[in-house]
Amino acid sequence: IDKIKDINEVFWENTKKQLNEGVSIIEKASKTLSNDLDNINAEFYERLNDTLQNLDNLIQRIISNYRR
Repeated sequence: IDKIKDINEVFWENTKKQLNEGVSIIEKASKTLSNDLDNINAEFYERLNDTLQNLDNLIQRIISNYRR
C-alpha cells in the first residue's frame, strides 16, 4: 500500500508540475497576444487618423476650388 501511495504521490506531483508549466506557457502567450493587439490597435488608429486628415484636406480643397 505504501508503494502505491508513493507512486500516486509522484504521479500527482508530476501532473501538477506539467500543468503549471502549461499554464505558464498560456500566460506568456496571452501577454504576447495582448501586446500585439495593443500595437495593432494603436497602428490602426494612427493610420485611420492619417486617412481622415487626408480626407479632410481633400474636402477643403474641393470646397476651395468650388468657391472660385
